[in-house]
This record gives sequence, structure tokens and C-alpha cells, in this order.
Amino acid sequence: MTDKLNTSRSTSNIPSTQNTLMAIAAVAPTLKITDVNSGEIIGNGDTVASVPNFSGKAEPFGVISISFKLPNGGVFSARTTANAEGEWFVGAPAHLMGYTLNVTVRSGVLFSETIQITTDPNFVKPEPAQPEVPEEPVLPVVPSEPELPESPEEPITPVVINLAIDKVGEKQVLRNESSEKSDDIRPTFHGTAGALQIVTLYAGHTVLGSARAVVAY
Repeated sequence: MTDKLNTSRSTSNIPSTQNTLMAIAAVAPTLKITDVNSGEIIGNGDTVASVPNFSGKAEPFGVISISFKLPNGGVFSARTTANAEGEWFVGAPAHLMGYTLNVTVRSGVLFSETIQITTDPNFVKPEPAQPEVPEEPVLPVVPSEPELPESPEEPITPVVINLAIDKVGEKQVLRNESSEKSDDIRPTFHGTAGALQIVTLYAGHTVLGSARAVVAY
């Protein structure tokens, strides 16, 4: 018995020539220039009174390159990336103020229209408001300690010998003003001094003795 060779082939997986091939067309970027203060759209050939901002639409997540061409042929550029909706934004470079600029946006191989603007050379970008620094609280004045009155100095009581008592032989009292002589080699001297003051008695430069004055009541 001879097997019959089946030469038929399935064509179900072969793409049909009638299938439609869809190409996604790239979208050229757009450019819009606005005055940062007034919000007005700046047209071709206009002068910006303050600072220009640049924005537009392009392919979602596309890389945007914006060129600023000067009259002398110099070119400055800035780059950004569009968001999921294709929106992009670039602020004006401060060093380009005071020039006439030909501005063009590029996304991939596609370019926007070129818009010529002139920025005001006399515009001064306002400084951001500085936060107010709170004043330091005024500390209360600490009163100085009152000066204590000076203690009056106690008057110095002079040491005075009023008399001497001679106990040898007939007892006699020798007054300070008298010229009498004593034969007592250890006479007793009486006098006055400051209360509790120590009194030292001298005979020339020789110390005869010392005593403390008592407090008189």
C-alpha cells in the first residue's frame, strides 16, 4: 500500500494583501512666546516689554531643543522634554535680554516656525521679596544693685595714760601731768583706749607689757 503525499498547505497564517498598514505621522512642534508679566502672546517682530517665556506642543515625551539665533550669527540653545500630553516650557535665559532673537524649536527632525522677537535691554528683573526678619525682642532692663552706703569709720580712740599707782612704801598715785618719781619697779598704769583694744606699754623702745582694754558700762 502506497501512502499518498499531502501537498496542501494552510494559508491561514499568511497576512492578507488586503490588510491595511497604518503609519503614524510625526507632529511638528509648535512655539508660543508670552510676556511673563502681562501674559500676552508675542507675535513675530514684536518687542517684549519684560521677560519672555517659551512653550508649545510636540510629540509626548519628545526631546525639545530651542535655538536663539542672534543677528551676528551667534546661537544659544536650551533643551527640555515634553510631558505626556506633549506640552513643554522653557524660561528665557537672563543673558539674552536686550537682543533681537530668531527663535526656533526642534523635535526630532521637525522644526517649528521661526519667530523673531526683541527683548528690552532696560528691563531689570525684580528681585524676589525677602522674608521679613523678626525684630529681636527688647530685653527688660535689669536694675542694678543699689550701692550699699559706706559704713562710717569708727573714730579711733587715742590711748591715754591717766595715772600710775606706786605700791612700794606709802601708796601714792602719780598723775600724768606730775613730775613725781616712783620707786616701784612694777607700777600699775591706768588709762583709756578703744573698747577691747590691745594696748602695749613701752619704755623707749622696750616693751614693758600689753593688756586689752575692757568695755566700760
